[in-house]
Amino acid sequence: MLVQIYEISSAEEAAAVGRIGVDHVGVLVGSGAYPREHSIEAAKYILSAIPSKGSVLCLSADIALIEHILVSLEPPILHLGASTDLLTPEHVCGLKKKFDWLVCSGAFRYWMRPALLSHKAMTELQICFYSIVIGRGTLK
Repeated sequence: MLVQIYEISSAEEAAAVGRIGVDHVGVLVGSGAYPREHSIEAAKYILSAIPSKGSVLCLSADIALIEHILVSLEPPILHLGASTDLLTPEHVCGLKKKFDWLVCSGAFRYWMRPALLSHKAMTELQICFYSIVIGRGTLK
């Protein structure tokens, strides 16, 4: 089973949950439009303290902001949480073309860097491409 916790609020908290074995430690990043969002600068500091795999959650549908987050943080995992009415598959395909190191899973909502995945995990991602649920142990 894969364990992930989102909305970590400090570097100390990130380090602590990573030490107890959480697989993916997530930080909510954005422009401040949503409560508890961290700036890119604050997220960079928090992510640097994570001993396991860090992930970035973005609730915004603003493509320019998402691109800025990707360029600035280069997260191993990017979880896009905007409504598919606002962030369409076409938008996400545009991100994929621009950032070709991204691999998509979870109905265009969950992105991982392929260099961090085994061949078996890549195959499983392709199989579950349109699945909302991810959590295969091979995605560690």
